[in-house]
Amino acid sequence: MQAWDKFKSDPKVCFLLPRYSGAVVTIKGQIVIPSKLRRKFGIKKGTQVYLYERGDEIVIKPITDEYIRRMAGIMGTKGKLLLAA
Repeated sequence: MQAWDKFKSDPKVCFLLPRYSGAVVTIKGQIVIPSKLRRKFGIKKGTQVYLYERGDEIVIKPITDEYIRRMAGIMGTKGKLLLAA
C-alpha cells in the first residue's frame, strides 16, 4: 500500500480534503490536471501555469487572460501594459 493510500483512508483526512482530485507524477515529472479542475480554472491546451511554493505546498496558478486582467491593477498601470502588448 502506497503512503497516500494509507493517508487518504484516514477519516480525518477525508473530512479535511473533501474535493481531493488525485494525480500521479510520471517518470518525466509530469502530472495530469483532472478535467473538472481544468474546466473550472479555464485551463486549455497551451495554457501557461505559474508554479510556486507556499509553505509546504506546491501551488499551480494558470496564467489565463482573466488572471492577467485581474493582475493589471496591482501594477498601478490601470491596464496600460495590456494595451502595449
